[in-house]
Amino acid sequence: MDLGPVDVIQPDLNEAVRTLDKAAGQPKLSGMPYYAYILRRANGTFYYGSTGDLHARLRAHHRGRVRSTSPYRPLALVWFEEHETEEAARRREFSLKNGRTRRSTINALINAFPSDRLLTYQDA
Repeated sequence: MDLGPVDVIQPDLNEAVRTLDKAAGQPKLSGMPYYAYILRRANGTFYYGSTGDLHARLRAHHRGRVRSTSPYRPLALVWFEEHETEEAARRREFSLKNGRTRRSTINALINAFPSDRLLTYQDA
């Protein structure tokens, strides 16, 4: 069965450099950072996460749209770290929550984090 000539579609250059940010569901230009982050819940426990859009993810947490943090609001961002790839941010997230990272190490990360860097995300 002959379907006739097949058109070759050239990908748009802008589309070629975009990746999909799964957390926000929005196109994300490659080269933009991904984040690993720590939130302090109202009960004093920590939540560890990663995302490609820290502002959008924090808004989702604060509005109660994240099941694992919704019952523990209010939340406070206490630490974050930028990564070049989603995979690197997820590896960092898992290293924080896997149990091998000692609580003293996590507390040292939080205590050493410059609080002025958190101000950017206070209104998220």
